[in-house]
This record gives sequence, structure tokens and C-alpha cells, in this order.
Amino acid sequence: MCNIAGYIGERDAAPILIEMIREQEGLNGGFYTGIATLHEGKIYYRKVVGDLDALLKRTDAASLPGKIGIIHSRTPGDQGDEWSHPFVSERDGEITSAQVYNGSLGHFEYLNDRRVALAESLIAEGYNMRSRVPANGKRLELTDGTRVHISDLMCQLIAKRMCEGDSAVGAMEKSYCEIPAEIVGLMLSLSEPDSIVWARINKPMHVGRTDHGIYLATAPQAFPDDAGEPELLPIFSAGLIKKDGYTALPFKSAPATVAPLDGKLICRARSLICETLRTEKKKMPELAKLIKPLFEDAECKQAACAVYRVLYELKRQGVLRSEQTRIPGVFEGLTAPVTHLWTEDRQTLHKMKLNRSPFELIKSGQKTFELRLYDEKRSAVASGDLVEFDCEGETLTRRVVAIHRFASFTELYASLPLTRCGYTESDVSTADPRDMELYYSTEKQAAYGVVAIELTEI
Repeated sequence: MCNIAGYIGERDAAPILIEMIREQEGLNGGFYTGIATLHEGKIYYRKVVGDLDALLKRTDAASLPGKIGIIHSRTPGDQGDEWSHPFVSERDGEITSAQVYNGSLGHFEYLNDRRVALAESLIAEGYNMRSRVPANGKRLELTDGTRVHISDLMCQLIAKRMCEGDSAVGAMEKSYCEIPAEIVGLMLSLSEPDSIVWARINKPMHVGRTDHGIYLATAPQAFPDDAGEPELLPIFSAGLIKKDGYTALPFKSAPATVAPLDGKLICRARSLICETLRTEKKKMPELAKLIKPLFEDAECKQAACAVYRVLYELKRQGVLRSEQTRIPGVFEGLTAPVTHLWTEDRQTLHKMKLNRSPFELIKSGQKTFELRLYDEKRSAVASGDLVEFDCEGETLTRRVVAIHRFASFTELYASLPLTRCGYTESDVSTADPRDMELYYSTEKQAAYGVVAIELTEI
């Protein structure tokens, strides 16, 4: 896993990209850093071994021209600058594309023989793989004893498919299906001077929209406050990002199965992450490992997507805390940032009235989700807060474990265990989202959305 970001719009891209990667690099990167922009028919790129500060110190990355760009921060390696992203393709001495990737081989490790054969074929045809180094016994060793970075291989394969006549989007789709990996990627291409080209198998890529352009990031907490609600780009798809929106075309055939991010899974992941961060400091990869078992038998998982979604929610609630430490970098004298995450209980007390039946169910421990309209009052409730319930003068207090938001009670009922939402074994078989219309009209549900406040004893 790495972290990547992109921007296309009316403002200079480089400063925006730099701020977004600064927010992300400690989550899963900081060992190599690189940036690329596209301006007036030319691609500019810079990359180094080291964190963002090293990139800014050693290069003119902050002043690269253009209002379209991509940036990357990656995990540890053992090679020099050419093993940083972006990887580039060229033709007749001109850079024709710059590409960044996030992910790993994962489920598709078994295709390494195919990757080696393709790498040797591309090299024989004259494609310049700048990442080529002595293999020294490492994976993907070519017959001449060298190896190349798998993202460099993907970059050159996409360039070849474009030379054969495929569009940039078509070339990404075809290449992703030919040598798939658990990845997501962004590309600047001279063939699409007003777009960022993207393709995704299963690793996260979020979209944020502002009045001046489109933001892209692995972690949506890197977006500015005016970027709106983040959207996750669809799996097994490719398309174009333009300054006013994006296209998404499904792959003609999916190379594997990906576990869906349905409501039930997100709720379970949210509960597990929120409960863990209340008592321990964790790094992002540790949180992804924590929830990975929730995805069961799928060939490709979306654990990182679920983690970033929950962290974004906790940040918006104002309870997510973080600190950075430094660890040794790739080479002597270099260090890399690592972000540690936790939540801080605000101890804010909220008061709510209840009828006798739900009050007794919460008191007994059978009901652990309180269902409400997500109005102004309930939107102030955050993980770690306290809720005092009052029933005819009798009170009880519970701590909030997690906040589960939904567009409607129909979605909520499909995602949560209803016997923990106020139903019992005797009536759960007749549970219906329309039951909640006794308390909240459909118009109010549509206007505000709904919430399940997960509770635990203090």
C-alpha cells in the first residue's frame, strides 16, 4: 500500500498536491515521493528517495507548472530514485505519460511468470524501463539477472497498447486485465491533455468536488473542507477525471472477485475500529489487518477502503487524534514519517427521551443501537460521547461506540442486527423500515438522513 493524490481544475496543481500528500504520507508512505504535472502539452515530473520534505528540498517540485497533476508517496524499498513513482513512458525522446499506483500483487502473485515474459518482450521492443536493476535474487528476475518495478512494467505495457491504437482508458483497462494486481492507478497522458486517466481494481481512490476542480486521494481526510462528501471510484472500472466530473466504464471482464463494501460490513468495521482506537494507538496498516477477517473468502479485499472511510468519519466528528514519529528511511541518513491514530473521548453529554419499552431494552443490554433522525441535534453526537436517556424521570447513561449514518431506514434495516435495534425475537420477523414512520416522516428522513447510535455500558 502507498498513498496517491490528484487534482484537476482552475488552480495550480503542485501546491494542492503537496498539501494532500503531506496529510497522507505518514499513513502508508514517506519512503519515496514523486509528483507529475501536465502543462501546455508537456509532462513535468520529479521524484526522490525520501519523504515529501526531501522532494521539496532536492527538487523544484513545488513550482512545477500546470493545473493537472498527480503525486505519490510509497512504502519502503531497497533501490534509488528510479523506484519512486511516477513511472514514465516516452516516445522519440518525449515523455508521453506519467503514472502512479497504489497497491500490491496480492491475490495475483501467481502471474509472475507472465510479468517476466512481458517485461522481457517490452525491453526487446525498445521500451525503456528506468527501474531496471540487478535482481540479486529478488522476485521477477529476468533471464539476464535484472529485475524491474512492477509499476514500471504496467506503465510500459499501457504505453504499448496505446501505440497499438487503444485509447488511454482502453489501454489501462486492457493492461490491468492482462497483468492484474490489487491496485488503483492515475495517469497523465499527452493523448488526454485535459484529463487524469484512472483505473481501479480494489485499492481506494476517493473523489472530492469543489467549485474550482476535482480532488483525488487515497485517504479522503486529505481533502479540503469544501470538497464535499467523498465518493469512492468503482471497482473494476476505468475512466477520465475532468475538472467538472468523471466517467467510469466497467471492465469488460473482471479478473477476480472483490468483496463488496456493503452496509453490514462497514458497520462491523466501524464498530471494531472505533472500539480499538478508544484504548490503543494504531497505524493505518494495523487497522486494515484488524478488519481483514471481515471480508471472508473474497479473492481481493477492500479493507483499506473501509478503514479510510471510518477515519474520515471520525475526523469529521472531531474525535480522531494523530501524532507522527520518525523511523529509519531507505538509506542511511534518511527517515520516514509514521502516523499513529487514536480517538479521544470528549465526554460530551447528550440527553434523549425514551419510551418505556426501548428504555428497558437498553437497560438490559439487549438494545445497543438507538435509531434517530440525523438532524442538527444528533449530528453533534460523536464516538466516545455520553448519552443520558430519560424515561419518566428515570435515567441511564451509555457511552457512544460508533455513529452509523444511512440515507434511509431501509438501508439501515438491511445493515444492522435488528434484535440490537429494539426488536425482539418475537417480533423481528415482522420488522419493517416503515415502522419508523411513526416517529419520523419520509420527508424528514429524505431531508436529514438517519443514524444508528451504537452504545455500550460505561
